[in-house]
Order: sequence, then structure tokens, then C-alpha cells
Amino acid sequence: MGWWLLFASIGISLSAWTSDTPSYAGQSGAAGLAIEDTTVVSCEKADSSYGFWISTLQLQILSNYPGSVIAVSPTPPLSYVFSGNCSDTLVFDFQITPPSGPDTTETYVFIVRDTVAPKIKPSLPDSFALGCQDPIPDSTSVTITDNCALDTVIYQEAVEGSGNCPFSFKIIRTWDAYDVCGNTTSYRQVITVSDETAPAFANFPADITIDCSIAPTPENTGPPEVTDLCDTDPKVSYFDQEFPTLPGCGNDYTIRRTWVAEDTCNNVNFRPQTIRIRDMKAPTFTAPRDTVLSCTDGDDPSVAGVPTNVVDNCAQLDEDNVRYEDVLISSPCPNTYTVHRTWYVADDCGNTDSVLQVVQVLDDQPPVFSRLARDLTIQCTEGLDPETLFWEWANRFGDALASDNCGGGVRWIAQNAGTSDTLSFPALQCLQEDQVILERRVDFIAEDACGLKDTTTAVFRVVDLAPPSLVDCPKDTAVATSPGICSANFPLPNPQIEDECYFSTTAFAQTRERSPGLVRSFQGARRDQGSAAPFCV
Repeated sequence: MGWWLLFASIGISLSAWTSDTPSYAGQSGAAGLAIEDTTVVSCEKADSSYGFWISTLQLQILSNYPGSVIAVSPTPPLSYVFSGNCSDTLVFDFQITPPSGPDTTETYVFIVRDTVAPKIKPSLPDSFALGCQDPIPDSTSVTITDNCALDTVIYQEAVEGSGNCPFSFKIIRTWDAYDVCGNTTSYRQVITVSDETAPAFANFPADITIDCSIAPTPENTGPPEVTDLCDTDPKVSYFDQEFPTLPGCGNDYTIRRTWVAEDTCNNVNFRPQTIRIRDMKAPTFTAPRDTVLSCTDGDDPSVAGVPTNVVDNCAQLDEDNVRYEDVLISSPCPNTYTVHRTWYVADDCGNTDSVLQVVQVLDDQPPVFSRLARDLTIQCTEGLDPETLFWEWANRFGDALASDNCGGGVRWIAQNAGTSDTLSFPALQCLQEDQVILERRVDFIAEDACGLKDTTTAVFRVVDLAPPSLVDCPKDTAVATSPGICSANFPLPNPQIEDECYFSTTAFAQTRERSPGLVRSFQGARRDQGSAAPFCV
């Protein structure tokens, strides 16, 4: 077979080689052809390298064996397409028949190999951080290619947590790419997800002032709303600090309430709220009614009445929270007067309510006798001084005792009974029936400071129960007269009179009594004021 036939059989023309043909095996042009027995090319250049390699090889043989007949087996293909085999080998035997000499066979091998691992090209950094609210990119953010034939990609993802925070973790992604020839490459990507943002307050309650009767709970002072970028249910709590406003006023103070918002990752936000508790209402009470009292009761509140139903909106009150002030309106009677009593009820914060109560105190009862005046009857005796005894008895108010229901002294007045006359010593009298020689009925009047009076009446008497006595009565005597004369004048001496009642009077009387043959003469006895008259015969 001629050369042209050879080249025609393999479809190659000598004109295929020109000075523009790419260099091969480090040579360029026909003058430097040096195709080795074995040529190894990478798979991605196999298609283009094969055409150049076979053309150059033929030119090299023609150049090395001019005038020879060259036959090749097997017939080289016109072009080469890599089939994906890890090592694709083409072996060509060139039989060279020179014009003289023995035939020669040269074998050339074209080997296609895949020695390049797949390439992994990420669209994101190898390591980056995200917030818990940021979307996590999926695994398609990585592009994997191979120079020849990609076979398998193994994707793995691991999550490393961080304790109790479900929103802080690491995603560790690995890609392992294998081509059909077992070339492999790996790529590792770390995504750090964190929750470092504290919850935020929304619709936060404003500072507020409330009455102390209202409990300072969040229901009354307002709770905040809390949102978090990651935690759908962040915790909300608070703590209070109390600062008194007024000394001694426990119901007037300020609360500094600190709201705490905390998510599950322990991110915390604080915000203060000021709550002022004020006691601005005075207590209420039922005032005692205006009243009229006896002076025996006086104006003491235990009788006149005290406030009842004492209620404060914030505190429990006791008797220390109640007081009163009196204004006394007097009258001429010290036991009759009016008290304008103002009741004050104050809480510990100084809120005060007051009501006026009018208390009238009256002295409407006269003194009361615990012992009535006693009559005094005196037997007239020698040396008796009835006037002294009378005034002593009168000055003792007849031994009467009296007291006033309102206290204080009792003024005594003594008057001649049944009159308004000033008491006087009685005049001497002669009363035959009851033998009373002196008598005075006396009204003893007990009067209190308000002029109220009561009266007890008693009698002072002097009686003479013993008659006077006659001593030294004249003796009987006979009086001689002239015959025929039946009368005579004969003086009789007075007897001596003795009587214990020295201030009594005496009277004398003479009587005569006739009897046959005898005349008796009597001298009348001296008579005192009270008793029967003695006589002499």
C-alpha cells in the first residue's frame, strides 16, 4: 500500500500539519517531532489532544521512514470522544516496510486518564454567622463540577447545639464529590447561628399614680408586651423597690418596678416603671348625734357618744386616729352648759375629716335629802338657854343632810315655815294643852348652784312639864272677931315659889271656902307658864 493510500485510509493528509499546529510533547513543527511510545493525556483534553497526537505521529513516522510503506492497525478513528472510563487506552501498531531491509513495527499507545478531582465552588464563605431570625441557606449554595465525569456527591449536615438555647447552634455541612474514576474532593462549611438580641418591650405601661385602695398589681398598673426575634414566648417578670413618701405614712409611697424580659437564650432586657401610691382620701365615720344630758352624766364622750363606723380606704384605724376638741359655752349655772365638740378622724397620712357635735348639759334636779330635818323638843330646866339651843339647831339645818346630783356644794336657807321671812327666835307663849312655851316651825331649804331647791320642815319646841313648887306656906291660924261679927281682915304672908323654868311668870290667887262653924282661908299659888298651879290650904 502506498503512503497516500495509508493516509487516505486513516483520513489524514500531510497538509494537515502546518507551522500553526500546536506543539506536542514539548516539540513544535515536523522538524522536532518526538512522539513517545506512550502518551498520556487528561480526560478533559482527550478529544482535542487525540487529533493532534495521531496527526503528529503519522507525520513523525513518515519523516522517520521516508519511502517506506506504512500500515497501521487497528485503524485509528477520525476523532476521539472520552467515554468516561477512568483509564481509556488506544494502542496502534505501525508496520513499516522500508524499500530495503526488514520490516519494522512500532507500537504507540494513547492513554486517557482522569486524575483531576471534582471541583466544589461555594457561593457563600466557608464560615459565616447568622442571626436566629436570618434564613438558613440550603445546600444548593454549593456548585460541584468535574472535569470529566462526576459520579457521586455525598452531603452531610450536623448541628451542634449550645446548651438550653435552641436558637444558638452551629451547622456543619460537608460535601464529598467523587468522579467516576474515584477522584474525590471535600468541602466543609460552618454556619454559626446565634441569638444575641434581648427581647424588646412593646406597649410599655406609662408611669402611673393610683389610690392606695387599689392594689399595685400589673392588672391595675399595666403589663408590658414583649416580643423577641426568635423566642415566641419570652418570659416576663418584675421586681419592686419601695420608697416611702411621708414618714409614718405607710400608704403613701413610690414603687420602682423593674420589668425583666428574658428569652430562652438568657438575653435579658430591663425597663423601669414608676408607680406612685397616694393616700389622698380622708376616713369616713358616723358622727355621734347632738344630745342633751343630765349633769350627772356630764359631757363625757362615753355617754355623749363617739364616732362609729370609722373606715379608711387604705388602713385599719384605731382609737389613736380619733380625737376631739371642745369649745365650752357656759351659762350662769355652772352645771348647765353647752359643748361644741368637733370630732376629728385622721389616717396616718394626715387625711382628716371632722364633724361638729353639740352636747347640752342640764342641771334640772334639785338637791336630794338623804336625811330630813328633825324636830327638836327641849324640856325646860333650870339654867336652860333656849335661844342658844335654837340657833345651834338652826345652824345645823335641823340635822338634815342633802346633796346635789351634779356635785358641788349645797346652800342652806332657813326661814320661818310657810313664809319667806328670815328665821327668828320665837316669842314666849302659854299653851295650856301641850305645855309648849316656845315653838318655831322652820323651813330648811337646800339650794344647788343652779337655784334648784327642795325643802324639809322641822319644829323647835320648849316644853315645861314640871309645875312650880311652893315652900314656906303660912300656917293655919285662928282669927278672933267680935261677937256677932263673922268676918275679919287678916293678912296672909306669901309662900316661897320655886320653879326650874326660870323665865316663867307667876300669878297669885286667893279663894275662900265656907263650912258650918268654920271658915277656911286659901292663898292662891304662884303659877308658871306651862304646868298646873300648886296651892296652899
